[in-house]
Amino acid sequence: SRYLKVVSEQDVLTENLLAGIMKQALAALAFLHGEDCVHNDVKPDNILCLTEYQPGKIPRVVLTDYGCARLRAEAEFKFGDPRYQAPENVRAQIDFVNSPDGQEPEVEMRPKGDVWSLGVTLFELLSGGKIPVYYDAFPLQHVLDDAKYGALQKSILADDVIDVKTYCKGA
Repeated sequence: SRYLKVVSEQDVLTENLLAGIMKQALAALAFLHGEDCVHNDVKPDNILCLTEYQPGKIPRVVLTDYGCARLRAEAEFKFGDPRYQAPENVRAQIDFVNSPDGQEPEVEMRPKGDVWSLGVTLFELLSGGKIPVYYDAFPLQHVLDDAKYGALQKSILADDVIDVKTYCKGA
C-alpha cells in the first residue's frame, strides 16, 4: 500500500506502529472468526491503511478482499494467495492438484489458517519483504514457475523452526 511504501522509504516502521496495525488486523479477524467465518486470504495487500502517514500516529486499518472468505459450514473452499497459506492448506492444494478425478480437497476451514497468514504478513513487514521459511522475497509471478513454487511449498511444509532473529529487524 502507499502507506507502507512511505513508511519503508522513511525507515519508520517501528514496533509501536506495527503493533498498532496488527492489533487492528487481529480485531478484524476476531470479529470474522466470531461470526464463524474464515478470510482465507490475509496478506499485506489486504490490510489497508485508511489514513495518510503521520509521524507517531497509528493509522486506521481495515481488512479487505473477502473473495476467498467462507463460512465454516460451507462445503466449498477457495484458496487465497499461496505465499501466505498455512501448511494444512498447502497440503490440501497439493492433494487437489494430484487428485486423479479432480475432486474438491477436504479442507477444514479453521481460524488458525488466518492467524498463520497474519504471522507471515508480520514476518514479511519486519524482514523487509521476505517470506518466512523461504527467507527471500517471493513475488506473485513466482507462483507460475513450477520450480520456484515447488521450493516454496517444500519450505512451508518443512518442520523447520522459523528463524525470526536473523531476518527481522529488532527481533
